[in-house]
Amino acid sequence: MKAVRRFSIMLMAALLALALLPLTAAAQTTSTVTTSGFQVQNLSQTQSANITVQYIDATTQTQVATQSATIPAGGSLTFVPFSAPGYVQMSAPAGFRGSVVILSDQPIVAVTNILGANAALGDSYGGFTSGATSLNLPLIVRDNFGIDTSITVQNVGNTSATVNISYVPGIAGNPATEPPFSLAPGASKTIFQKDNTALGSGAPGFVGSATITATGNIVATVLQEGNGQLTAYNAFPAGTGSPTVALPLVLGNNFGAYTGIQVLNAGTLPTTVTINFAPNTVTAPTGGLTPCTTPPQRQLSINPNQTGTLIQDAGNGNPPFDPFFNGCIYIGGATVTSDNGQPLFVTVNQVASTSKDASTYAGFNPTAATDKVLAPLVVANNFGTFSGVQVQNVGTSTTSVTITYGPNTFQGTPPSGFSLCPTPTPRTTIVQAGASFTFLQTYIAGQPTGLSPIGSDSQFQSCMYVGSATITAGSGGKIAAIVNQVSTGPASNDKLFTYGAFAQ
Repeated sequence: MKAVRRFSIMLMAALLALALLPLTAAAQTTSTVTTSGFQVQNLSQTQSANITVQYIDATTQTQVATQSATIPAGGSLTFVPFSAPGYVQMSAPAGFRGSVVILSDQPIVAVTNILGANAALGDSYGGFTSGATSLNLPLIVRDNFGIDTSITVQNVGNTSATVNISYVPGIAGNPATEPPFSLAPGASKTIFQKDNTALGSGAPGFVGSATITATGNIVATVLQEGNGQLTAYNAFPAGTGSPTVALPLVLGNNFGAYTGIQVLNAGTLPTTVTINFAPNTVTAPTGGLTPCTTPPQRQLSINPNQTGTLIQDAGNGNPPFDPFFNGCIYIGGATVTSDNGQPLFVTVNQVASTSKDASTYAGFNPTAATDKVLAPLVVANNFGTFSGVQVQNVGTSTTSVTITYGPNTFQGTPPSGFSLCPTPTPRTTIVQAGASFTFLQTYIAGQPTGLSPIGSDSQFQSCMYVGSATITAGSGGKIAAIVNQVSTGPASNDKLFTYGAFAQ
């Protein structure tokens, strides 16, 4: 009998709900999240993965359902709260809101898509393979022009843990704390900053950071909700900050989309951080705008435990808005560096000014980068949704970058006019040090066949694909990557989902 190795991935926040969890009297706020699905990728290329999924209710802090599944070697499975060909229906009961633990006899990674009612808004975040007793959250807001955050904490240890949350204001608000609370193993709890009036009211209310400490190992995900938008990012384990942080995707005027960079100084000394932008990947007029030249360096002075913000949008022309991006388009990457070696944590918000699209991703520590990263969920023509894998070369020399796809996991009926893709052909490009490249799982009319210079890929022109991808660098190369999933739905919906690829 084969021994089962316990590879546990913690997927927390609202995993699925036909009705939202009834909240306790102490919490008056509710979440816009109503449903979700998760994708699990088997990292073994030779052995099937036998997994067990445990569903743990947030109110009772007990396991309420379990299910088993088998993932073929190198493949992936998508779990959803409904019955449909090509997907696995979750076994959690109707109205479930809580956390999930996945056990496997092979190494796995996982990602969760969370959605609001009628898929009108959503985002993605990655699962966890371990926790820590202290976490840093670089961006926390309350009453910030219609945006509020919530923090969902999960106990990933084997015994009960007591959790404490404290807040540090950045550009607005007051220091504050939350009452301590206890979590059973595997259980989770959501704290809504809207309920903590001590943080400050009246736009911008509170804009700052938070620290979570616990008597056992925990993980956490932050949701930002409001104005018809939803974004998510995972908390950083304390002590894992780095004086240099890699950002694979930064935008200015990308068909109305731009980014905002939030930097937390997790050190003990004041620091000046420098933001260096990579060369623009846009080389021809696009969307009626000329390409920006490589943006100039920008600097932020940040005190210990404080945050600094830089927005790649002209806005009103005043900081944190950057007038350089007035009237030109930019798509590239960036590197954030402390001048005196202080540890930094960085999040990036992607926001569309012409639609509701928004998402958040966490920056990467280049010293922890590898030559291989994993994307559990990439899609093409998935009922109006496609993905793009943005890869940054965080090494010191030019490298080749190759994306290799897993088998197509969708076995149902594709949208009208499309067939099911066979396993897609790998694609390779060359990326300069510090620069980024996007592999698009879609075809843009007028682009060359194969992989075009802007990442358009003709093999996805008329077929549907739901699967996973492995991205590798050439010998000695180091890379970091994020995955954007984009829907062609109504402009009134938040159709952008982003998660960070997993280093292997």
